[in-house]
Amino acid sequence: LCKGGTLFDLLIKNNGILMEKQIIHILKDVSSGLAHMHAKGVQHRDIKVENILLDTESKAFRLCDFGSANKGIADHATMSANELDDAIETYERFTTMMYRPPEMIDRFLQFRVDTQADVWMFGCVAFSLAFGFHPFQDAQKIGILNCQYFMPKQE
Repeated sequence: LCKGGTLFDLLIKNNGILMEKQIIHILKDVSSGLAHMHAKGVQHRDIKVENILLDTESKAFRLCDFGSANKGIADHATMSANELDDAIETYERFTTMMYRPPEMIDRFLQFRVDTQADVWMFGCVAFSLAFGFHPFQDAQKIGILNCQYFMPKQE
């Protein structure tokens, strides 16, 4: 239904460079979609440039791939060891590593996994649009846990 392809396709077509006006439009559309989901208590849990589609008819960007979506809040501090194992396995199977927030990587942090995970992922998308590359391109767990990313110099 969205014949414009994915945001990833658009980035490839434009050599990773979008105009500031385009970036703001994309982030506005995606944040509106996330706000709607979060108001219903639903977490997407796999926000990434490949899961954002362009509807050429309305010129709107839309979220897709709700296979990871979840209504539950995972409170790692109160989960049993088996429940935590299952949660971590689910994250590993259904959430893209380089977009995954620390609470979905380190089982010992004992943080909650809720709508804030989508906010982290949305931030990774915003960074990617602004700078033309992902902040955690190499997807190393330790880099994500320590927030180690490269910030290009402003000209």
